[in-house]
Parts: sequence; C-alpha cells; structure tokens
Amino acid sequence: MKFIKTSMKFYVFIVLVVTTCIFSGCDSKYIGKDRNSKWTKDIEYLAKILPEKHINLFSQITKNEFNSEVNNLKKEVPNMNDDEVKIGIHKIVASTGDAHTQCTFNTTQKIYPVNLYWFKDGIYVKSTIDKYKNIQYCKLVKVNGKDIKEVDDSIEKIISHENSSQIKNILPQYLSLPEVLHGLKIVSNEDKVNFTFEDKDKHLCDVQIDAVILDENSKKLLKKSLADKSNDSTKPLYRRNSDMDYWYKYLEDEKVLYFKYNNCMEDKKKPFNSFSKEMLNIMDTHTVNKLVIDLRNNGGGNSSILEPFINKIKEKNINNKTKLFVIVGRETFSSAVLNSIYLKNETNATFVGEETGGKPNCFGEVRSFKLPNSRMDVYYSTKEFKESKVDTPSFVPDKIIELSIDDYEAKKDPVLDFILNK
Repeated sequence: MKFIKTSMKFYVFIVLVVTTCIFSGCDSKYIGKDRNSKWTKDIEYLAKILPEKHINLFSQITKNEFNSEVNNLKKEVPNMNDDEVKIGIHKIVASTGDAHTQCTFNTTQKIYPVNLYWFKDGIYVKSTIDKYKNIQYCKLVKVNGKDIKEVDDSIEKIISHENSSQIKNILPQYLSLPEVLHGLKIVSNEDKVNFTFEDKDKHLCDVQIDAVILDENSKKLLKKSLADKSNDSTKPLYRRNSDMDYWYKYLEDEKVLYFKYNNCMEDKKKPFNSFSKEMLNIMDTHTVNKLVIDLRNNGGGNSSILEPFINKIKEKNINNKTKLFVIVGRETFSSAVLNSIYLKNETNATFVGEETGGKPNCFGEVRSFKLPNSRMDVYYSTKEFKESKVDTPSFVPDKIIELSIDDYEAKKDPVLDFILNK
C-alpha cells in the first residue's frame, strides 16, 4: 500500500534550511485597526473550521475542552499583545494532540542567531555567529533569569506533539524565536534576550543575544554562519550531505554499506529506482557484511518510495538481525515512521538510535487554511493511519543510544559505532 504524508520538515530550523516551512510568515504585528475584533474573528474562524476539516479533531481532547480554551482566549484578547494571542492559538491547536496539526510562527522578521540542540545531557549551542563564538558547545541553563526547566515547560504547551522525542526535536528551535519568548512573557523586548550558559568547567556566564533582522541577505549569511563548519571529510557520516534526499557509501575496511535516507521523496536528478539498483549492485559485487539504513533525520514525505528496496533486501542473506540495521531518531517522523514499521514487519532488522518523534499510529495527509486577518497558516490532518499492531507514542528501537555534547564536539557517532562493533 502507498502512503503519502506531510513531512516534518515543516519544523526545519529556518536559518539552516531556507525553505517553505512551518515558520512561514504572517502579518500579526500589522493586523491594523480593530485588532481585538480581528483577533476574535480569527479565533472564532479557527474554532469553526478546524473541527470541520480535521479527520477527527476530538480524539485526544473533548469538544467541550476545546471550546472552553477558545472562549478563554477570546476573553483575554484585549489584555494581550499580538504575540500572546498567537501563543494562545498555538496552545489551542497543540492541545488536540496531533503532531501533524500545527500553526505557524513568523520568522520573516527576526531571530536569535544560535543553533541549539537537546543532547542527552541538556540543551547546548551547536553553532552560532562569530560574535558569540565563546558560547559554542556551552549548556543553556537560564533564559532571562528563568530556569531552563521552567522555560521548557512553557514552550512544551505550544508544540504539537505526541511524545517526548518530538518535544526534544522542536523545543530548542523555538528558543531562538523572539516571537515565542515574547508571547510567553519570557522576554519583554524581542530585540534581545539574556541567556545564561554553563561551560565545561561548570562556570556560568550571562550573554545578551541580540536578535538579527532577517532579509534575503542576512538569511544567507546566517545560514553560512550557523551551519556545521566542519570539513565534510571529518564529520561523522550522519552529518554529511544533509542537502541530499538520499546517498550511500561503501565502507571498504568495515565491509559495510551505509545508506542515508534524509527525505522520503524522489531526487529528480537520480530517481530512487536507479539509486537503489546501484546499492543492490554493490551488494552483489562486493562483500557486504552489514547494511545500515539511516532514517534518523528523515522527516517524511512518501513512504512508498522505499518499499520496493525493502522488498528486495528482505529476500537477501543480509536480512539478518546481525547484518541488517536501521537507525531511527527524534527527527524520524511521518512517512519515515511508516518505513520503519514496514522494515520491522517485513525484515529481521535490528533498530538502533532514539525513539521517533512520529507516532506509529497517527493522523496525516496534511492540508492547510489561513486565518482571515492574521493570515496565520493552520495545518490539519485529513486521514488516520493505523499501521502498528501496538499503539505506542513512539517507534522504539531495540537499542537506545542518545548523543551527548561530547560526542558531537568530538565528531563521533555512537550509534554507528555500536553497529560497526556489534
């Protein structure tokens, strides 16, 4: 069967991948005259249209609970600024418990230039601009004097999610959005935020991060500044070729075929059918002791693309729990989770990595509509998928291995190392 589902790339960090994404623009700051009335009409429109269009909006929340949140927000509009109203709308949408049902934030204006990631030992700076290079690989412990746990609890309520892996995936990105921190009353001035960091020696330092106004030129500069600056040949494999939908490498010394599947979509320059034939040829003409299918950064797309390849390898000798390995993680979402389930059901693969951000039995086939005044985009599910016999919040691998900040800084991949040494 073929399944086409919306990719989690909606959530891609705006500065690192400048595409159409969930952080698309809206004009809430310029909603104009009669703003209270316009916001109220937007909320009423949301309350009417979302239940009508969603396949089953009230699977995790009752209609009364939903309407109560809507009415409470409408009452508070006169006492809120625009960002606070937007946060209220996000909370309503997130409360439905469907990770595919989301609405937008506006990153067309400004962003805090730090690339954060939730490692197993906390939230750390992966990269930043030269102005703040002293905080590289430092741990974030406070935001404007508030403990990071308190801040995390506030942000979690506005993230559409079905499990904790999705929170870990999305929350660090929201910390870089002035609109979010302002709407949650964590900052009073969007132009700057005070982050408190802890270095490797446990020393604390306060750093004021100034927001960067975004235009086409600054986006390009930020993308370059915040990107992984390591030489590609020194990076672990999973951090290479992130701009490619799929690629592979035969590891001669280890006799391992490593296949990185970043997006469930066709590369027009090399259709997947031709690409997969190359990998199958490698398996026929070389000694391949292990095949590794890496889905850890795959946010979804069309799950049917990978299935013919899976059907081929399940007939080969490589279909053995000591030879066939699949890597999954918090970014594994939507159709990539369906591919994981298909591999689980059809092969003898061993799964390694983190629990997936996507739920095995979930909603999908996403469509969208705009709120009439703020022009916020609201995404909603139109189909329900039940592919797993066991209804769990995440797809759980056989061996859980989380990345530490030391692993990242040292350019190590403990997941692949585990597979190679097994």
